[in-house]
Amino acid sequence: MRDKIFRLTGAFIVILTMWLISCQGPSQPMYDKNHPDPNPINKHLLQPKITLLVPIEGIPTRDTVRIYGEGFSPDSASNLIAFGNIPVPPISVSDTLLMVMTPKGKRHATVDVKVAVKGCVFWSCPAKFTYK
Repeated sequence: MRDKIFRLTGAFIVILTMWLISCQGPSQPMYDKNHPDPNPINKHLLQPKITLLVPIEGIPTRDTVRIYGEGFSPDSASNLIAFGNIPVPPISVSDTLLMVMTPKGKRHATVDVKVAVKGCVFWSCPAKFTYK
């Protein structure tokens, strides 16, 4: 009987020790100043917001569209703009205005226009644009 209690106590101590060891965190942080995050998220950036699209309809590959809003980047390469699922490079940028040329699209189709800024987690809420 004593031998059985000794074995159960020993097994319990081994299991408890393994559990305690497995619950320890890593000995060093995953990312630090010497090992930066390869995909950083800038928590200080606001989600871009479209307040106005001018015009709200136009001809594919011919019209210039002004996207007014906030949270845009003054760096042209940092703004990601999409008409539906078609990426569109900006012609002109500022913190509150993006100008783009309408991409190819089906006539009489309505698409969502969205803006994202590199380093920010979310796209803007979409604005509607209709091809004539």
